[in-house]
Amino acid sequence: MVKHLAYSFAVVMAVLLPLAGCVSPGPLDSSDLGRSQRALAERGPQDRLAQEGLGALKPQPTPALPALEVVHDEQTGRKSINLSLEQAVMRALVNNLDIRVVSFDSAISRQQIIEAAGEFDYTVFGETTYTKEDVRTASTFAAGQSKTYAFEAGVKQKFVTGTEWALTWALVRAWDNRPNIAGVISTLQPRYEPTLVFQITQPLLRDAWTKVNLADVRIARLNQEFAMAQFRQKLEEVATDVISTYWSLVQARREVEIAESLLDLTEKTLTRVRGRQEFDATAVQVTQAEGKVESRRAVLIQARKTVKDVQERLARLLADAQLNVLGKYEIVPADTPASNLVDIDTEQYLETALKRNPVLEQARLAIEIADINVDVAEHQKLPQLNLTASAALQGLDDSPGDAHDWLYTGNYFGWSAGLVLEYPLGNRQRQAQLLRRKYERLKAITSLQNFSDQVALLVTERIRQVDNSHQQWQVQQVAAVAAAAQLKALEDTEDIRGKLTPEFLMVKLQAQEDLARAEQAEQQAIVDYNIALVELARAAGTVMELYPVKSALPFVAGE
Repeated sequence: MVKHLAYSFAVVMAVLLPLAGCVSPGPLDSSDLGRSQRALAERGPQDRLAQEGLGALKPQPTPALPALEVVHDEQTGRKSINLSLEQAVMRALVNNLDIRVVSFDSAISRQQIIEAAGEFDYTVFGETTYTKEDVRTASTFAAGQSKTYAFEAGVKQKFVTGTEWALTWALVRAWDNRPNIAGVISTLQPRYEPTLVFQITQPLLRDAWTKVNLADVRIARLNQEFAMAQFRQKLEEVATDVISTYWSLVQARREVEIAESLLDLTEKTLTRVRGRQEFDATAVQVTQAEGKVESRRAVLIQARKTVKDVQERLARLLADAQLNVLGKYEIVPADTPASNLVDIDTEQYLETALKRNPVLEQARLAIEIADINVDVAEHQKLPQLNLTASAALQGLDDSPGDAHDWLYTGNYFGWSAGLVLEYPLGNRQRQAQLLRRKYERLKAITSLQNFSDQVALLVTERIRQVDNSHQQWQVQQVAAVAAAAQLKALEDTEDIRGKLTPEFLMVKLQAQEDLARAEQAEQQAIVDYNIALVELARAAGTVMELYPVKSALPFVAGE
């Protein structure tokens, strides 16, 4: 009998255990992006020189990054660092705190997957109790005392189908001298009663099957994908900001050079005007030239301030030990903006953006989550109908060994089965949950449509900006050449003409300013063109494919 029961139990368990499924968080993301995210999360917060004071603003050197060469000018005492665009992007992706903050979200989401899957883990349980009773009885021959020791241990588990089973072993040691209804006192003193009970509950409608019971795991996995999309979005955002700020620094430094050149020309003009005071230059002309010198000196001061402002913005994005807000240095961009026109297929860029833009990726994941919630709500509005069953073996004797021998014989076997039904009248709670989930799904779909339209509009605007900036550069290049030719002609005329007239002086000063503005406009146009290219890549979700970003990811991952 025992062999038959053991065989039957083994067959039941062989059928039920596979139903538990292998619920795991899934493999780790092996892409460059996934490895970079894990590396940043494992590193934790950035190391700083101190926890308070100015040291809290200065990062410690990052071993994975090669040190930058610092150039010291002995004549001016200035320290400068030649920084390439690739080096700037690399340092930002490794050190930037905005990226570091969102890098933890995916790791957190992965633990939420494990947390949801933990619902299907085996659980062992146990309990022990001691009970003593001393009650008054109607018998004059027996007292009313009892002492009971109870031990219980077992294992239980929930399957992905919603099935819950438990296997429990219990042993009760009882002693009492209380008579039963017939006035007879038990002859087994003490008595031992072991039991082995297998219980199972299977939901048939509500809470049943994998669609409901694996919903939390599936949603947690989608949330991890959502977190990775947010990580990529932040990474692309920071990389775009770094590249744009880098080119802005190129523009700011070029404007300083132009302002210095303009001031130098104006000072030379003032010198020549003063040198002709004995011949034909009037006090008014000298005053005009002096006024231009001072106004252009003010422009130069403002241009130098702009360089410092842009440099600090770039330093904040890099958050590097050598390049930070406390550094006493001058960043010298080593790269120059590209001027070659990129051939852009609008339809191809739109198609790419609709597939790869991280905002749209998050919106699609939100729809998948909403679909799961709707399916679960549809299922959960059904009645609660559970199938319950149990089987038990029991033994009894005055010693533990003999009692378990009786248990193993299987002669004292019992079982039960039943159905449990529960259904709230009206079922308003479940109906409202279903309707809410459907509205949430409709909202998610509408959000995707809304974001898609916004991304499409942004891509087309960025494409127009690319074309416009390149055309502006070509026009401003011609204008700068013409302005330089005009100023050269005026200077040649000045050398051969006779009297210096106020009109000629003003024309010359204006020509100098026109040349400076044309050179600034030319530089601004080529910088705008390069910024427009990276902004287009950001709208299309292809920043990761840009060379400075693609080459930097292995350093982020610590490879």
